[in-house]
Amino acid sequence: MRVRLQPVGPKTESHPATSSIPTDNQNKSAIEVRLSPRLKRGFSMELSMAEAILSFKSVQHRHAIPAPKLTRPWATRAGPGIVGVSLDLYEGAVLGLIGPNGAGKTTLLRMMAGVLPLQEGQIQTRFEGTSWQEVPDLRHWVGHMPEQVRWQGRSTVVQALTQLGEMRGTSEKKIEQLLALVGLRSRRNEPLDNLSQGMRQRLSIAAALLGSPKVLLLDEPFNGLDPVAAQAFTALVKTLASKGVSVV
Repeated sequence: MRVRLQPVGPKTESHPATSSIPTDNQNKSAIEVRLSPRLKRGFSMELSMAEAILSFKSVQHRHAIPAPKLTRPWATRAGPGIVGVSLDLYEGAVLGLIGPNGAGKTTLLRMMAGVLPLQEGQIQTRFEGTSWQEVPDLRHWVGHMPEQVRWQGRSTVVQALTQLGEMRGTSEKKIEQLLALVGLRSRRNEPLDNLSQGMRQRLSIAAALLGSPKVLLLDEPFNGLDPVAAQAFTALVKTLASKGVSVV
């Protein structure tokens, strides 16, 4: 399924199957949302039976850029970003944001992860019940894999993941389960410097899954992966979705 994102006016009601990300340049900054049919096959539940668990309503974040004046050399103004985004996310869904450089894909993911503040709009969830609840950010329910994670050093895979797990209250048993899930159990004692790009991506997913998030955000997850590693990565995403994790 492929959904074209169109501008949503102030009186337009968003539909669960559509989203909108208007930007400063509509023609050059169009973004699309795609649900991969290949990933959809093999889900433990039909997406048509799933319920929306996360809703964005006209959210906005615009980056501040320098606009110095003679009397205010530190002054800034609102620059590019995302404006008026409306998006519903379903349990077990796999969504892809597609658009040119500068369209706002990373900005949207970072805002969803709580890295960037919500300037306008509402975020509503029903992770903990049947009724919608407004929340200021999603950090407690979201796992975020940034585009570039520099795994390096002589620390082992399990040591690096354990250090991160301590900040999210993750037990050693859970860490071992995550290593098995992403296929790194046999590499648990491997130094970070010895990992291939595909293994580093798997470790990044394991780190994003610490704390058992409801939503997994992946920024350019296929960067640097060869065809075999990309196929294995796709299978891993499908496995996570079959467990009810929503993936963007």
